[in-house]
Amino acid sequence: MIHLELLAMASGSMPRLLIAFILISCVVHRGRAISTILPAVQYIKCGSQKYELGSGYDDNVRWLLPNLTESVIKDGAISVLAGVGNRASDSDPDDRVGCVAMCYADHGREECAQCLRYVAGRFLQGKDCPNARNASAFYDACQVWYYQLPPVVGIGYSFMAVTRNLGLDLTGSQDVVSFRTKRRLLLQDLSSRAIASKQYAAASSTMYSYGSDAASIYGLVQCQRFLSGDNCNSCLNGFIRRIDCDNKTVGAIKGYYCYIRYGTEQFVDYVNEYMTTSSPKHAWATAPAMAPALAPAPPPHKHKGRATMIGVIIGICSGSIVLVSGIVLLLRYLFRGRLSRVPSRQSIQLGSSAPMQFSASQLRDATNNFTDPLGSGAFGTVYKGTMGGKEVAVKKLHSKDGVVGAAFTSEAHMLMAFKHKNLVKLLGYCDTGDDRLLCFEYLSGGSIDKFIYKGSGYVLDWSGRYKIVQGICSGLHYLHHELDHEQNIVHLDLKASNVLVSRGDGGDITCVKIADFGLSKFFKADLTHSYTEQVVGLLAYMAPEYVCKGRISPKADIYSFGILILEIVTGRCAKVGDSSGDFITWVHEEWRGDVRALMDVDGLPGDSITQARNCIEIALDCIQEDPNSRPDAAMIRQRLSHV
Repeated sequence: MIHLELLAMASGSMPRLLIAFILISCVVHRGRAISTILPAVQYIKCGSQKYELGSGYDDNVRWLLPNLTESVIKDGAISVLAGVGNRASDSDPDDRVGCVAMCYADHGREECAQCLRYVAGRFLQGKDCPNARNASAFYDACQVWYYQLPPVVGIGYSFMAVTRNLGLDLTGSQDVVSFRTKRRLLLQDLSSRAIASKQYAAASSTMYSYGSDAASIYGLVQCQRFLSGDNCNSCLNGFIRRIDCDNKTVGAIKGYYCYIRYGTEQFVDYVNEYMTTSSPKHAWATAPAMAPALAPAPPPHKHKGRATMIGVIIGICSGSIVLVSGIVLLLRYLFRGRLSRVPSRQSIQLGSSAPMQFSASQLRDATNNFTDPLGSGAFGTVYKGTMGGKEVAVKKLHSKDGVVGAAFTSEAHMLMAFKHKNLVKLLGYCDTGDDRLLCFEYLSGGSIDKFIYKGSGYVLDWSGRYKIVQGICSGLHYLHHELDHEQNIVHLDLKASNVLVSRGDGGDITCVKIADFGLSKFFKADLTHSYTEQVVGLLAYMAPEYVCKGRISPKADIYSFGILILEIVTGRCAKVGDSSGDFITWVHEEWRGDVRALMDVDGLPGDSITQARNCIEIALDCIQEDPNSRPDAAMIRQRLSHV
């Protein structure tokens, strides 16, 4: 950066020609600094463990760093992984070193070469992370990290350097949905192309709506070339999800294993420099080498006695653990057997007010060993069954890592106490061994995703659609407002497949009920608090603050309800890929206060058209970015009743 204030101070005594010469000398080609400008550091991380100067580890680091960086420069590779073994036969196995170097494809090879040499030099001179056994550096043009072999498990796909506060902030703009949707689709497409390329990198651009015009978004993705395709995809998708919530027009994330950048100005002009190279994904150093994942060699024989003693201790501890575990399991079996009051098959009376605890075998028999699945969601798979002469729906919860025993029973009893005409009734439960099962009433009409969409083969009139909207609103009002404050439930997975109906003989909708409410309470991650890192549900229906920041409130359900209303009114499915972005964009672009733009109104009476318009306006209020701007269930119910 040029310090213009210093030049201004000196302008009185400095010849104008000299000032002009200095300014011209500082001009950059395509916005990039000339080679005399030092590389810009973004992130440096130093491990806490140290090595001694002159040790075998020191020798290996000093050999590997310059050789690896020069290998990248010489071969024109975009990234290289290398490992080096013991350069002296009597070296300690812990002296083995692995190293990774990568050029960022939005910078030229010459700039990357300068960056690599600079970073390696600072490590070797002790200017950064002196004597650290593990160190990493992320710069504008390159990254370098070295580590003790075998590598420490747990680096994962975490981000190290993030740049998100650049460019124009589109928050609150009518263009934000178009921008985020097009950006996501661009980066997802680039991810697929990068995995198929030799260099694990891809760059391109797309257009998005900007006011009455169109503007370009440029994107770049790349992975370390030693990754598998699946691992590269996992890393990139994780970063794309992080970026998906950002409304800035410029951003980037750098991690150990992958890199993503996007912006509204051209920056991908250097990528083709790397696309022509045919260098291998693994470029191993010529010194005695080994893969980073290679297990360490056994320790010298002088530690044999210690190893034997450790083995004896481990054996004793293992035996004790097995014995104690056996006793605990026996006591648990006896305790459960004494206290459980599992009714026999003959005594089952569904619909009684008393909580019902079933055995796993009873529910297995009722569902014919779970052979008739009705659907699967975020929390489990539902199977059709028959019990006590009545049809039931039995849900097998997915995760075994959840509440069990008394906590599970308590949550089940609480849900069974919720009685509302628009909520699916919980009839009983099972929590024995690995089986966590919930038994619900069965609604013959099925879920509304089977018939509300165009082309589903079933035509639902407006009266039926409006009844569904009213029923969902009534159920949400009960969950959000009619329970004790401690019991209020945020659904978090409200979608078309979780809204069930019953039909009369003529096919008319007679009953609308919300399913899967409160199921988050059966998992250890308590999703009823204000924040969670465990986001569940279908992305197309999920509120931005929930997806991006894990924020939980009834307003997250209101957002989902808004998407549902638009689906019910328009007959279109919100899920495009795994997002509702295109669907919302289409609604905003088409809606001008005329119902005909979003639905077929032929033959509809005037009051039905008024109801439809009211529903659309409510839905648009429900899907606002700011949760505080969304109405609550009480306000929605009032607005629906006034038409």
